[in-house]
Amino acid sequence: MNIDNPSGTDDTGPLSLSDAASAYANLPKDEEPGNGQSEPESVAEDEAELATDEVSQDGETEEDGQAEEDAVDPEPEAPAYVPPEAKVKLPDGTESTVADLINGTLRLQDYRQKTEAVANERKAVQAKASEIQQFEQQLAGDRDFMVQLMQSIMPQKPDYSMVSVDPIGYAEQKAQYEARKEQLDYLVGTQQQLSQRKMQEQAETVKEIRAREWQATLDHLPELKDATRLNSFVGEIQKVAAEYGYSPQEIQNVGLDHRQVRVLSDAIKWRNLQASKSKVAAKVEGRPPVQRGGTRPTPEVARAKDTRAAMDRLKSSGSLRDGVAALLALEKG
Repeated sequence: MNIDNPSGTDDTGPLSLSDAASAYANLPKDEEPGNGQSEPESVAEDEAELATDEVSQDGETEEDGQAEEDAVDPEPEAPAYVPPEAKVKLPDGTESTVADLINGTLRLQDYRQKTEAVANERKAVQAKASEIQQFEQQLAGDRDFMVQLMQSIMPQKPDYSMVSVDPIGYAEQKAQYEARKEQLDYLVGTQQQLSQRKMQEQAETVKEIRAREWQATLDHLPELKDATRLNSFVGEIQKVAAEYGYSPQEIQNVGLDHRQVRVLSDAIKWRNLQASKSKVAAKVEGRPPVQRGGTRPTPEVARAKDTRAAMDRLKSSGSLRDGVAALLALEKG
């Protein structure tokens, strides 16, 4: 084992007294404590600083830990509920109990759920009906194709004179013909049944539409509830509609749309007013003039004045309203 020589030599022998004193003199001296503090006090301060550093590294002290324990949120309090018999004031000023409001909310939720369920069921039924209708149309097309195909390959009925020449061949051809004819008759019969069912469905649909549109017509023209006026109105519609270019079939279907009935009703009234203009003017011209003066006019003179004024308005405007007013004034005169 090598020992460092303070003198800087590598000699491993024992040191002399002078060499040892010289080496001791060259050793570094310990730092002396400053500010008049003794060595134990310095050591205590170092330990205190070390403890402070440890506290700062940990990020908390005993007081901080205690503060954190004290800062723990308390348990939340249970919400306060209002008894069912308690009353509340509504925005409209009325009062209601909490129980009534709860029941109303539950009924509303139940109504919404049932309404949604009914709507979903209606959509499902409509989708299924549309699917069935498409399937029926496809079957009808396939049936029509089969009928045409069977008619094209249908064998001819054998001649009875063939019996004397070839009775066996006649019997075979007759059996083949009857089998094919039976199949064709079945397809044709099914096709006719389908057509009849479609016609019945269309007739029922037209009946429902006619009833609904007739009710809408009565809502706008209640005077047609009278049978006499209705018969007269139907005759006028047939006449006026034909003059406007309606075909007999279109005139028959006018009742399927209450809007057309209303339009034709206005057209009839207008044409009647136009035709009666000359008659109204002739009747008014023969009446005496309005008397001016301090005396009060007689009822006849007042009615004649009103009639003349109504006719003047009719001549200037030519509107339907003024024409009706003129007719009413004329009837009163």
